[in-house]
Parts: sequence; structure tokens; C-alpha cells
Amino acid sequence: MSTVQVPIEWELGADPRYKRQNMERAMMGRIERGLVELITNSDDSYRGLEEQGEQVSGKIRIEIERRKLGQPSVLILRDRAGGMSREEMFQKLGALGKRTSGFEKGKPRRGLHGRGARDVAAFGTVHFRSIRDEEYNHLVIPPSLKCRFTEQRPKKVTNDIRKELGIPRGNGTVVTIEVESRFRIPQHETLLKDFSR
Repeated sequence: MSTVQVPIEWELGADPRYKRQNMERAMMGRIERGLVELITNSDDSYRGLEEQGEQVSGKIRIEIERRKLGQPSVLILRDRAGGMSREEMFQKLGALGKRTSGFEKGKPRRGLHGRGARDVAAFGTVHFRSIRDEEYNHLVIPPSLKCRFTEQRPKKVTNDIRKELGIPRGNGTVVTIEVESRFRIPQHETLLKDFSR
């Protein structure tokens, strides 16, 4: 005799395997696609600050640490834009397909589909570390897609955290992708050409 309660009506769920397949399909195995998504998010964050009358640099730094065969390479994207609080990280990164860029409210934004930042988990474990209003949070999205914060609650920003993130003052976000060895990261010159197009 079955002990499962079968409802009359329910919302169709999705297995992590299905989610990963969709993420991989969206990224098409090309790290450049993931970078474009992350750059778009940073750019939209800078734009939001400009709309509030703030002076911003608009700088987005991309770092690539290539590792030996069989080890994950590391791709890091840093900005000094608005950063995210713990609640914003949960709202913006905690679900696939949820629109959070502001486009849906008529703001001029390029992030439209509520997927890009999460879809980069197709390449490996992703770390989102962010400072906003002297509060630091670190969210991890592993291949299992079981998102988790590394600390029970937000931490007060210290000089050591700022030094580690390369954000000496103000707000900002650092995204680190541990790129699985099965994915190829193009040479710097190729990336530069692709992004200039």
C-alpha cells in the first residue's frame, strides 16, 4: 500500500538533472556566453547607480587562472558596482527564470530572462561574494544546484575581506567560477576579439 499523498493539483517540478541540462544548453559549452551574462549584470548594476546620480567607474575586471590538465581553471569577474545584500542575493540568484534586472518595470536594462548568472553553474561551482553597505555575503552554487550561504548570517566587512575581494572601499561583487576541465577557456586575444564584436 502506497503512503505517498497524491494531490489533485500541483505545480510541475523540475529535477536538478533537467535544470542542469537546460543550463548547459543555454551556455552551449562556451565560457564566453557565461562571461557575457555576468558582464551584462555588472553593467546593469552600474547603470542603476548612474540613474541615482552616482559617479561610477564602470570597470569590470576579468581574471583567468589556467590550471593543469584535469584540474578546474578559475575565472573571476570583479566589479565595484552596487553589490548585493543577502536578501538581494537570495532574490536574484536563488531561482531560475525570475526577472530581477528591472527591465520588467520599464528600466533600460539588458538582463531580460532571469537566467544568466545562474546558468554559469553549468561550467562548475560558482561563488558569488558581495559587499553592500559594509555587509559581506558569500553564496555558493555547486553542480548539485543546492545553493548555500557560507555563513549563518551576513558578516561585517573587514579590511581582510576587502583585500581578498579587491574592493578597497564601497560596494561590489566578485563572481568566481571553478571551470571544470572538460570546458575550454579561449586565449585572452580570442576573448578580446569576441567581446569587441
